[in-house]
Amino acid sequence: MELTKPSVFEIAHIYCNNIDIPNLSGTKYLKASYTFCNGALGSGFAINKDGFIATNGHVAKSYPEEAMVQAFLYKSTSIKPFAIDLIQEIALIQTGQEISTDQATIFLAQAENDPNVFQILMNLIYKMMQQNLLVLKENQNRYFVKLSNDPLVIDTKKSGLDILNSITSSDTVKEATYVASNYPNAYTTDAILNNKPPTGSDVAILKIINPGKLVFPSVNLGTSDGLKEGSDVIVIGYPGLVSGSASADSLINQKSSATATVTRGIISAIKNDQGGLKLIQVDASIDHGNSGGPAFDTNGNVIGIATYGMGSTSGNYNFLRDINDLKKLASDNSVSIGTSATYDQWAQGLSYFWIEHYRQAEIPFAQVQKDYPIHPTVIGYVSDSNTAIQKGQDKSGLLFLLTHDLKTQLIFAGIIFAVIGGGVGIIIFIHRKKTPGTGITPTQQTVQTTQSIQPTPLPLPQQPTFVGQNTTPVSPPRVFSTNGPLANNI
Repeated sequence: MELTKPSVFEIAHIYCNNIDIPNLSGTKYLKASYTFCNGALGSGFAINKDGFIATNGHVAKSYPEEAMVQAFLYKSTSIKPFAIDLIQEIALIQTGQEISTDQATIFLAQAENDPNVFQILMNLIYKMMQQNLLVLKENQNRYFVKLSNDPLVIDTKKSGLDILNSITSSDTVKEATYVASNYPNAYTTDAILNNKPPTGSDVAILKIINPGKLVFPSVNLGTSDGLKEGSDVIVIGYPGLVSGSASADSLINQKSSATATVTRGIISAIKNDQGGLKLIQVDASIDHGNSGGPAFDTNGNVIGIATYGMGSTSGNYNFLRDINDLKKLASDNSVSIGTSATYDQWAQGLSYFWIEHYRQAEIPFAQVQKDYPIHPTVIGYVSDSNTAIQKGQDKSGLLFLLTHDLKTQLIFAGIIFAVIGGGVGIIIFIHRKKTPGTGITPTQQTVQTTQSIQPTPLPLPQQPTFVGQNTTPVSPPRVFSTNGPLANNI
């Protein structure tokens, strides 16, 4: 877990879409265009050294139709101007009478709280879309990836298009761009009105825009081939349920919960979706905000991506998207995958640290700090290593100390000098006592004596083998709205 957690990030996706009314002829309340915005939080992980980040499709992509439906479901204030105008327009067309804004607001509240009324409103909107009386279009998308253990700061007071500026980039919060996804639009008019949902996966790839010289700690992508029911699985991500709040009355301190959450379980079953793609059922806890986070086997290989939950009160019926879907997406878009030098150095440093070879651990830890200075946990391990060395708890091998520690080198050099010096003295003494004809020359004697007392080279220390950590989307991203703090997307 310590090996893989620094490779898992929190992702914020902020998006704005337009609702256009192409023909205003004969309308009284509707306007030519409306803009509505919102955002969502999910999880992701590094898949190569250059800042390519894997996540769920529904974290990285929000189709305008999907965004509109969710805006109504989650009572976003950004959709309210359009909703009020539409309700007033529909009332006028159907009854020939005008209704006030307050009356339209009451009807909207009913639609938001009564599934039957909501269904009526959505059917009307979709029929307008089908007849091109209403057109939905993407406006703008922005992505931010939090790389540190500090909370993601979101200005929820911003509204309209200004919500796109509710997060500020920094050394540890990097802006990203959309690369590709395999995530079909399940909210098209054909899918909703004709009951023809598309098939596909739910995976996506983002790319950090300005990575600088950072070498990202990319993880190893394994395979789902050969997975067995009952095998252990570890899920890492940022569930909103335990994200805490800056509010004083929050049980959980927001800063303390800004690190990734680890849950453990087993593979319960291997199933297929309607399109024949593999789904991995697990009982590890997955909640809103976990979406896009990696699921590891016990060897530290990613075998799936946390994606769906079935809404059970136990929370133990959840599904991973197959990592093979992501690998295909990466291949189709010429995105390389594999562990980076930062990840490998981090693994080596941890392997030495765990067997108390603290001096040996310092070298790969230093390389991690050089290649990825924003690494969230290496500084703590460096500090712990220094403390252990000062307390005399280091168990690094003698050969390592001879080649890396000046104090040990000086002491050992002194010993060797003393031994060799003593040996030379003995040789001189023996030479003076020898009588001619012994057949042993001083040169021969010196060579034999120095060879006999030369220390035998110590074997290289054994390098330990490190073993790592080893239905709509319900674990959709957490949604944040323009009218208040973060709220879980239920």
